[in-house]
Amino acid sequence: MNSTLEAYKAWEMEGEHGCVLEVKSNDSDRVPSQVASAYQRALDMYNARVQLEKQISRQDTTDTERLNQYIIYLKFEQSAGDPARVQVLFERAVADFPVSVDLWLDYTRYMDKTLKVGSIVRNVYSRATRNCPWVGDLWVRYLLALERARASEGEIASVFEKSLQCSFSTLDEYLDLFLTRVDGLRRRISFASEIEDVLEYSLIKETFQDRSSGKTFGCARMLDGLYYFDELSGSNKITQCFSSNSFLSVKEKIML
Repeated sequence: MNSTLEAYKAWEMEGEHGCVLEVKSNDSDRVPSQVASAYQRALDMYNARVQLEKQISRQDTTDTERLNQYIIYLKFEQSAGDPARVQVLFERAVADFPVSVDLWLDYTRYMDKTLKVGSIVRNVYSRATRNCPWVGDLWVRYLLALERARASEGEIASVFEKSLQCSFSTLDEYLDLFLTRVDGLRRRISFASEIEDVLEYSLIKETFQDRSSGKTFGCARMLDGLYYFDELSGSNKITQCFSSNSFLSVKEKIML
C-alpha cells in the first residue's frame, strides 16, 4: 500500500517538474487531501482484512477449517455493509466449496434479502441447484425468485420439472415444491393483467394430474396405490412410502 502512495507522489512531482524526481518521506504534504483520505480508508480496509485473507489462503489446514474461516470472513464483510464485496467473497467461497449446502443457502438468502437484482439472483440459484440438486429448499426459493423477477411461465415450469427429477431426503420437500408451484400459479392468475402470460386455472389441476396419471411423484413410483421413495443412507437403503389417497387429500384442501 505504501509503495502505491509513493508511486503516486512520484507521478505528481513528475507532472510538475517534467522529470522524475526522488520522492522523500517528508513529501506527504504534496498529496491532495482527497487522495490522502482515500489512501487512509484503503489502508484501514486492508489492515482489517489481511489476517482473514491469510486464513482462507492457508494450505496447511483442513477443508472444514478453511470453510469455517470463509464463514467468519463472510460475517465480517456482511457487517461492513458493502454488498459488492460480500458477493465477491461468496463467489470465492463457492468456487472453493461448490457442494457446500450451507454456503449456497446463505448466498441465495443474502441475494434475496440484499441485492435483489433479478438476473443475478437467477444465475446464483441456477448454479446452486446445479451443484446441490438434492436440497429442496433451494428449488423452492428458486421458484419464488423467478416469480419475483417476473419470469415467464415457460421458465418457471421448466425449473419446476427439473426439480422433480431430483432425489430429496423427505416427503415434505416434494410437498413444498408442489405447494410453491400451485401458490405461484394462483398468484400469477390473479394478477394476469400485469404479466404477459395468459394462464388458466386448469394449470393448477394439471400440476397434480400430470403426476398422478403417469403414476409418478418426483422420483417416486406408485405400486398398489402407494408411492415409494428410495433413499440411500450409507450402505442401508431406506424405503419410504405414502398413500396416494393421502396425497389427494392435500390437493382437495387447496382452493381451485
